[in-house]
Amino acid sequence: IRALAPAEQRQVLSEGQKKSDGYIIPLTKISVSLFEKILPYKIYGRLDWETESAVMLEHWQEFAGQWQWSDTVHIFDGCLLQNPVSEMMRFDYSVREIGAYVRNIYNIIARLNPVVIYLRSTDIKKLVEETKKARGTGWLDMMVEAFTSQGYGKRSGFTGYDGCLACLQEQQRRELTILESLPLKKLMIDDPYDNWADAQAVLDAFLSSLFATAGRRH
Repeated sequence: IRALAPAEQRQVLSEGQKKSDGYIIPLTKISVSLFEKILPYKIYGRLDWETESAVMLEHWQEFAGQWQWSDTVHIFDGCLLQNPVSEMMRFDYSVREIGAYVRNIYNIIARLNPVVIYLRSTDIKKLVEETKKARGTGWLDMMVEAFTSQGYGKRSGFTGYDGCLACLQEQQRRELTILESLPLKKLMIDDPYDNWADAQAVLDAFLSSLFATAGRRH
């Protein structure tokens, strides 16, 4: 913050939230001129794990405290499994260590009755190729670099496209291992991308059963 211009400092201090020895500010509230200066300090994907992990757990605790008495249903995309597993693999943590961290998150939100809907891929290469068509080769190049140049991928000697696929396969294996150990309701849908209509029908039945059970409890 001290390295920023006075106007930029005021923006961070007014829009940011004080946390331990720093400030957290949503990227959506950062001006264009300040964005590139702030980006190197982005929590997810840029900071050391010790700093990032503590901030993430505190954020989960705040969320759980805010919503513990509410019937509101919140939907998160990958926050419980995908993000922690991917990020901790970047630092080359073991399955046991990653599982312990995810369990910490689960313990924080357990009273909210979390449910996991996992979209499992039996052909990760096919899925990556389809995603590349939608997002472009730039996205794939970024993925290859991210997975093979650090942490688990680098230690394993993985390189290039095949190395990226190997990392993604290992990430899914770890996610499934950790998910199996969590005492929460879960739904596994294999390759929903092949037939979204069938996947939607399975999901609808699962959610209907959940809400029917919740209604009987009330």
